[in-house]
Amino acid sequence: MVIFAPILQKNYNIIRFPKNIFEFPFLTMPKFLFIYFSLLFILFFETSCGAQNPPKEDEKTLKFARILALYPNPKTAQEFIIRGTARRQINDFRDAIRDFNKALEFDKNTLNQQLEAFFGRATCKKKLEDFSGAINDLNSIIFLDKNNAQAYFERGLIRAEGKDLSGACLEFQKAKQLGFLENIDEMIKKYCL
Repeated sequence: MVIFAPILQKNYNIIRFPKNIFEFPFLTMPKFLFIYFSLLFILFFETSCGAQNPPKEDEKTLKFARILALYPNPKTAQEFIIRGTARRQINDFRDAIRDFNKALEFDKNTLNQQLEAFFGRATCKKKLEDFSGAINDLNSIIFLDKNNAQAYFERGLIRAEGKDLSGACLEFQKAKQLGFLENIDEMIKKYCL
């Protein structure tokens, strides 16, 4: 990481180094981008440094507790999504669902925010064994993005868990048709043959 990066002046011809910390470009970023990249850095740094020794459950909980501490009172949909994701990672599924619900209440959500919130909520509902609720959220994802292979795959897993093998088979085939590659062939062999 370069600490003293040069800054272009407004006429873009003069390059100079910042005089003090308040001139660094990261301080002019919108707050949500700064927080988002900070979280990505924390997650990347802690997972890449601990790649040789996987984190213990307590370390994982601490890492996501730090993220939760950044958002005691979220104000945007993205902040609710980040907090909900952190809660999901520490198995606090009911509070995570509340955060994803709050994120979906915002009027000006982008498509990606809606997909992320629905997917996070579906994952939590699946863990709480609310399979019909999870399928409803995955249906919402497919309604918003008909080519979302991940949603078809997850819906297939839920159908397989609910013993709807023919439905699971159709979901896995659709996921493969849309380009989903992860474990799809073994799922098709397991449920379609």
